[in-house]
Amino acid sequence: MVPVDIAHHVKEAVLEVTWDDGSTSRLSAALLRGWCPCATCQGIRRGCASTSRPRA
Repeated sequence: MVPVDIAHHVKEAVLEVTWDDGSTSRLSAALLRGWCPCATCQGIRRGCASTSRPRA
């Protein structure tokens, strides 16, 4: 399948992909961030309070 249109629905936090067979996929921002390997999406960038490690 090949995407023919991609729409970002900001208020819903959804990315909608229309495929060449006419079907559509709606992907939530949370789902996309969960699969993204970058440090920002994974919350491990420098200074991110939510990833502070406990002291031994």
